[in-house]
Amino acid sequence: MMKPALAVSAEHVRVYTAVLQLAVRVLCREIDAQLYRQMQDSDRRMDPGDAPLSDPVLALRTETEALEELAVEFCRLFVGPRPVCPPYASEQLGEIKAGGRAAHDIEAFMSRHALRAALHAQDAILDKDHLAVELAVLAHLLQMAAGAVTGEQARAEAWAAAHDLLHRHILPWACDYLGRLENAARYAPYTTVAHLARKVLEEAADWPASAPSYVAF
Repeated sequence: MMKPALAVSAEHVRVYTAVLQLAVRVLCREIDAQLYRQMQDSDRRMDPGDAPLSDPVLALRTETEALEELAVEFCRLFVGPRPVCPPYASEQLGEIKAGGRAAHDIEAFMSRHALRAALHAQDAILDKDHLAVELAVLAHLLQMAAGAVTGEQARAEAWAAAHDLLHRHILPWACDYLGRLENAARYAPYTTVAHLARKVLEEAADWPASAPSYVAF
């Protein structure tokens, strides 16, 4: 029996989009001092028992030492030379890493919807099937669907594109990958962000394929 689609509001979408955007930032680039301080400030405002973004173990060290340790962890997890959790769909799906089918498929999706990846020099991204790219595109489409563009048809098209991206390109590999990342990472924010992003994707998987009338655009 199919599960009923979850009720979704624009605010609901916006909150989940913020989690995706944080995951994008953490997955594609080393954590710098500005982000580290923002995470510490966010932790101070969180409820007791919530998983922290800044790791309590690293909080015992100087900021410079903590950032150096997080840089090492970023390379260990995502860059290598033999990364523990390479964040590419092609590799996670058992394809060749460079130019795999998953990379071609996401490029075709982005071309079809007139989207492009806005990469920065600091981003450790080699192919478009990097999870940070796919989540960034998903977040962008959800922002459009939740009211970032005018016109009911444009928002409905963005919602449909987000649903297609999620189900065809992201869900076949990303939730399993994020679960492995959560277990393999030694420090927050990698553990926390992997957990939160996986929960967002798992819930979004039950959202309806077409923009529901009860979404408050």
